[in-house]
Amino acid sequence: LAATWLERSGETDAATLARHWERAGETQRAADFQARAGARALAEGDLDRAIECFAASLHDDLPPESRAARLLGLARAQTLRGAYGDAAAVLERFDEPLVAAAGGRVRGEVGALRGRILYHTGRAEEAEDALRLELAVLDEEQHGHLRFEFLHILFWAVWVQGHYDDAGPVAKQLALEAAHDHRPEHLCAAKLAASYHHVVRGDLGAAVELAGEAVQQARQVRHPFRETDALILQGSALELVGLLDEARAALEAALGLATRL
Repeated sequence: LAATWLERSGETDAATLARHWERAGETQRAADFQARAGARALAEGDLDRAIECFAASLHDDLPPESRAARLLGLARAQTLRGAYGDAAAVLERFDEPLVAAAGGRVRGEVGALRGRILYHTGRAEEAEDALRLELAVLDEEQHGHLRFEFLHILFWAVWVQGHYDDAGPVAKQLALEAAHDHRPEHLCAAKLAASYHHVVRGDLGAAVELAGEAVQQARQVRHPFRETDALILQGSALELVGLLDEARAALEAALGLATRL
């Protein structure tokens, strides 16, 4: 079989191997490589490809852990793509037996995605309530990406409702989680949230400094969307303190990025 020869010869492209195993009639083997291809596409930001691959990777004989991982990958890609209805439908497939068999982290991942969907579909108050409930039962020792994601969505759900005083403590928790895991993308998001909070408190110097640090960290992790947000905030804060040339430079950089995106 060509698929066997390719795999033994060191072929590492999961999409290529998936195609060859599919042609050979080895659907389960093909599905495994489709899942790998979906994960890679999601990491690279190719959301349409990720959705296609994760959907193709699902079949009836998957063990609970694999089924949960692939459904989560599909729902994440759909959420990032803005297909919130499709993502919500995928999350409905997480019945209690599947969640129980797949483990507690899956329950948290599903909760975080549901909160994100509520927030992005204009239901910020519902998102806040759901996220606070999930955080209350989340293991206090479970730091890292999952807890940070809950807090990050919660900050924006609170912020867009205009509850700025309530957003402040969440921004501080975000900063603590980011300092704990030292992930640049988390530090960037936490500093951006803190910068917004400093703006409404009137501490514009801190807002400018934190937004500038967020810009640098967004560049470090190659996150142009967050870099654009940070540049806009930095430019706005610089304008408020009267540094008009610096503000213009930041806003022009943001415009250039947004145009390319």
